[in-house]
Amino acid sequence: MTTPQAFATDPLGYVFSRVPTKVLSAEEEKTHTRALWQRRRRLQLLVIWAEAGERFSGTPPMPREHQRPLTRAAVQRGVASESIAKSLLSAPNIRPEIRALLHQDVEEVAALREVLFNRNVRLIAWVAMSLRRRGMEVTDLFQEGSIALLRAIDRFDPAVGVRLATYATHAIRLSMLRALSDRGRPVRIPNHRFREIIAANTARVTLFDRLGREPDDAELVAESNLSSQVVADLLPALRPLVRLDAPRTETGRPLLDSLPDETESTPYERLRRSEARSRTTAALSRLPAREREILTLRYGLSGAEELTFDAIGRQVGLSRERTRQLEQSARETLRKVLMHAG
Repeated sequence: MTTPQAFATDPLGYVFSRVPTKVLSAEEEKTHTRALWQRRRRLQLLVIWAEAGERFSGTPPMPREHQRPLTRAAVQRGVASESIAKSLLSAPNIRPEIRALLHQDVEEVAALREVLFNRNVRLIAWVAMSLRRRGMEVTDLFQEGSIALLRAIDRFDPAVGVRLATYATHAIRLSMLRALSDRGRPVRIPNHRFREIIAANTARVTLFDRLGREPDDAELVAESNLSSQVVADLLPALRPLVRLDAPRTETGRPLLDSLPDETESTPYERLRRSEARSRTTAALSRLPAREREILTLRYGLSGAEELTFDAIGRQVGLSRERTRQLEQSARETLRKVLMHAG
């Protein structure tokens, strides 16, 4: 019997202890998937009969098996029929015999989906383990793969002629790669560079385990089969991220304490702003009083909020267009004064 301590060391052990170890044979898989689509096709008929009310009597028969591949529209209708049937179960005006058949078929569809999922769940673990150490935990990858497998089961057509595992592997891997691209790193990597990132990171991890040190650029190029320019572009993304609150080994103080505060201005910046403010004040004093007031209100030079031309015009008793003309004239005069003073 597996203990909780074993589950802690093996995150997927609990999942594997709950699912069958034997996979479905080709015939068993074909039987289950065909039965799944038969139930869904009858759900479509039941939905039509339930919405028709008393126009149809009796119960619809079980549809025949489909021999040709389904169209995309037919697949979408089959997937939607289950959700519609679930919503109709709570409708008050459904005939009792139709409600009973809806409930029965919904339960059977869920049971068939559960069998197909449990017998293929090890496929998710196999893909997740091949993508481990890429920035996400194996359990998170397993969750993404589980969602992709359920979607693949819903859209799998047994008349195509391939196994469900073959059909679902691509969807599972694509879902995991998309999750790694979106949430695998604090800084998102573009999708068109993500496969190169995986190849370079796999080469880095392999060389680190083999050499016991971080590999150089030439070793990464030889191991990953990427060009030197691509490896040089990807090196910043391969470096491990460092937390700002992580203590430094030399002093024990956080790394954030040693970084400069970019919001704090330097003495040179403060001196430059003080000189610019004094020059602007001296230039404004040479403007007429009305134009000086308009510029002060327009750009908030007195520390107040910047105003629109309408608000300034109402305050000084002018129209909006006249206020705009005076503001433009004052800016031209102020520019000439500053250029002459410089």
